[in-house]
Amino acid sequence: MDKSNKEMLKGEIASNFEKLKTIEIGSKEHKAATDDLIKLYRLAIDESKTENEIRLKRVESKNASSRQEQELQIKREQLELERESKTRALLDSEKEFRERKIDRWIKIGTTVLEITLPLMFYAHWMRKGFKFEETGTFTSTTFRGLFSHFKPTKR
Repeated sequence: MDKSNKEMLKGEIASNFEKLKTIEIGSKEHKAATDDLIKLYRLAIDESKTENEIRLKRVESKNASSRQEQELQIKREQLELERESKTRALLDSEKEFRERKIDRWIKIGTTVLEITLPLMFYAHWMRKGFKFEETGTFTSTTFRGLFSHFKPTKR
């Protein structure tokens, strides 16, 4: 209720009290004035209750909104933590994938080297051996022994 209305109601109650003092007790006018005064008091009490309820609702509303803000903040923090966790997991999986890829290429490289190096070694000594034995007049038992051990397979 507006302050001026409240003040007017208090002023009316005060003036009715002053009128009540001048009226003879027990008369119809006294009874009517008393009833009017009771109605004004009830109106003042109702207005006071209404104001208190409005204040209480405002306080509750502020508390509820602050609670909601706290809950929203907690949810935001939880979502942020989940997002960070998922990001970390994704980065870890990407790192693991890169490491597997590197390991796979290293294994392929070592396998290729395991096959090609012995073949290159055998080819080199075979050329040298065939060059030595080109004429066929001299044969070496060393080349014949090496030739039997040349196997282009994994041991």
